[in-house]
Amino acid sequence: MAVKVPDDVLKMTTECPRKFFCLTSDQCDGHKMCEVEHIIGTNLMFLKDTQQAYCPYRLSYGFSHICTCPTHYAIRSKADKKRLL
Repeated sequence: MAVKVPDDVLKMTTECPRKFFCLTSDQCDGHKMCEVEHIIGTNLMFLKDTQQAYCPYRLSYGFSHICTCPTHYAIRSKADKKRLL
């Protein structure tokens, strides 16, 4: 499963510790990608799980975790659009 994400989005993802492993797999460096519960606005995703996984784009927010990764957002947005078609 190779995913194509625009170059400008990849350039915004400057702190990816996993070398964009998510673009060639549905995983993030051997772990399942963080599941998104819902998206708020642009590039802000509330995550379903609250496990502690190191990622500079994963932030604690009260009792939840959010993801601000531009690449993850692009992948998720693309998947949502396909599901709606």
